[in-house]
Amino acid sequence: RSPMGLKLGWLFALALLLQVAVAWREVFGTPGQLLPWLVPGSYGVLVFAVAKNLHLWGFRLFLVGLLFNMMAMGLNDWRMPVTPEALVQAGYPTQADQPPGSSLDSLKSVLLPKQDTTLWLFTDIVVVPATKKVFSIGDFVMFISGAVLFGELALKRKGPDLSPPSVRKTVETRKRRVFNLGRG
Repeated sequence: RSPMGLKLGWLFALALLLQVAVAWREVFGTPGQLLPWLVPGSYGVLVFAVAKNLHLWGFRLFLVGLLFNMMAMGLNDWRMPVTPEALVQAGYPTQADQPPGSSLDSLKSVLLPKQDTTLWLFTDIVVVPATKKVFSIGDFVMFISGAVLFGELALKRKGPDLSPPSVRKTVETRKRRVFNLGRG
């Protein structure tokens, strides 16, 4: 366990490495027969690491978003569906013209019309024009969980007491008086 309460932090790095191997298969030369196992494998590692850290609220929330994305991807051949309409709205009309089932920028995304998508509500349907990206509800839950987790870890960390010695002495004196009341 780290000083801030994070358990098995190296598993998060392993899950990220597996995701990078999927995203940059050309760079790493990932064999085709290994590819179908990398995405579910990375999610499995991530779920295990998150489960070990459920003592932090940020990870509880992260797990909800992660499960939303896993449901959507798991029921759609472990790829996140994106509709042609969402791609057009995000500013990618040429990608939207590809045939259904086409892989998009990464192997994790697939172009599918709404009627061919299982659990459509949990797939990449929310367009954020400022970023020209399409996100899922699970993505937003995980973004929020990151802020919660950052706050939790920042609050757990104790820094040096930078108050002047006279203030520290006054605070300690008051604590002693309050806690010694009623003791005779």
